Amino acid sequence: MKGRGVLGRADCVRIYAGSTAPGSGPVKASEVDRVPMPAVAPVGGKLKILLAEDNKINQKSAFALLGRAGYAVDVAENGRQAVDAVMQADYDVVLMDVQMPDLDGLEATKQIRGLPAPKCRAPIIALTAHAMAGAREQYVEAGMDDHVSKPIEPAILLGKLTEIASRLAASRTPDTLER
Repeated sequence: MKGRGVLGRADCVRIYAGSTAPGSGPVKASEVDRVPMPAVAPVGGKLKILLAEDNKINQKSAFALLGRAGYAVDVAENGRQAVDAVMQADYDVVLMDVQMPDLDGLEATKQIRGLPAPKCRAPIIALTAHAMAGAREQYVEAGMDDHVSKPIEPAILLGKLTEIASRLAASRTPDTLER
């Protein structure tokens, strides 16, 4: 999987099933099943989400959470892959880890914001363990729309995604709903 860029659904399922890098270990299904899920399906249909995250455990748990919530998810393992993925595909939202190798989330966000429209307009949510005072302002200054602290609280992340899906559904005309 290294060097291939964005991981597709099959790769992520393989990772989740236990074919991971040495020492990272699979997330147990019993742990994922305990994650509280929203009572309703995503509003406005499926979102296509890019998850930019270098940590395998965080990839697995976020992928499982988002998949169980009904979202389509691609995974990028670093900021450079995230920028490349946004250039090549249309995403409704990008979940961006702040600290990643090769290109951190802040710089990746700046590069995404520098792309031509509509690529530059995808909402970007920072995923970070740095929830200290002033961090939010730093993320907004870099071009991010919001942030979620790690460890991720499923209800908070899914609530933010439901808001984005609602806004997208309201802004789309009947002709643009089918992609």
